[in-house]
Amino acid sequence: MRSFHWFVIAGLALLAVAPGAARAGGPRGLSITPRAPVASDAILISFRSPSHAPDTTRYAASVTTTRSGACRSFGLAPFPGSLGAGTRASIQVGIDAAASPASSRWCSGRAVARVLRRTAGGGWAPIPGARRRFVIARSPGARVLFGTHVLTTVLPTSTATVTAPGRADRVLGLGGDFDGFIPGKFILNTDYKITLGTAFGSPLVGGNAVVVSALVTDPLCAAPVVHTRAPLPGDASSSLTFLRSGAVSGTLVLAADPTTLAGCAGADTGTMTIALSGTLAEKKLADLTVTGSLTGVPAGGGVTASVAIELHLNVKILDT
Repeated sequence: MRSFHWFVIAGLALLAVAPGAARAGGPRGLSITPRAPVASDAILISFRSPSHAPDTTRYAASVTTTRSGACRSFGLAPFPGSLGAGTRASIQVGIDAAASPASSRWCSGRAVARVLRRTAGGGWAPIPGARRRFVIARSPGARVLFGTHVLTTVLPTSTATVTAPGRADRVLGLGGDFDGFIPGKFILNTDYKITLGTAFGSPLVGGNAVVVSALVTDPLCAAPVVHTRAPLPGDASSSLTFLRSGAVSGTLVLAADPTTLAGCAGADTGTMTIALSGTLAEKKLADLTVTGSLTGVPAGGGVTASVAIELHLNVKILDT
């Protein structure tokens, strides 16, 4: 009987040690700060990189919450550069207090912090076991906002046509997508406004940006690096307004140099504002065409170009 007693104790001890041993090569010590965050907090995620991973591995941290009204349900923050094996690192998944209400607080309630690694295809994949569940409390005195989530996709038929004196016209293909938000409940056959780029929902394929998906360059303005992504700044400055008459108007503000939409080399930073207009047609929100233009865009050789923007948008109004 005594030998059986010690056998049971040894077996329990082995079970207690085995999970730790199984995780020895994986991420360790994943923690969040503050330990009991409120919805207005930036969340610091710390972990130790796997001991067996190559020193060139790239990592990111994410926070995912349940969706509830106009609030931030997802955040992703890549660690700068690569981390050596077994390196302790921390990064803040932040809140932009200067942005729209939808960006300035987390959705309260249950949340999950994760560590992800860069895959060979360039995307992020969660590391098995590298996660921690926690709860986000509502900020003291927070005003609860209610609204409707909107997802707008830039369809592949969208184009930017570049016209410059003495040059052949070039047609660039455009893509991308935008998160959006309608205050309150969406009601059919009324005027309404969609605020774009509010970081309301999950991570998007285009990441709240217009993307040049088919680049056609001009040798006089091309260079080894031509920027192809023009993100929305996330400050609620972009919007689309829909009237019961079927008229559509809007403003698209992009945090990129205007040369981005001309397929030319340009500055790493900049901004452009495009006034958009259109009319709901037979396909309505399934394929909405809005147009706008840019003028005075540098196109190389001292020449300036105009860029005619034609966006075909699929606008999905979602339940929240």
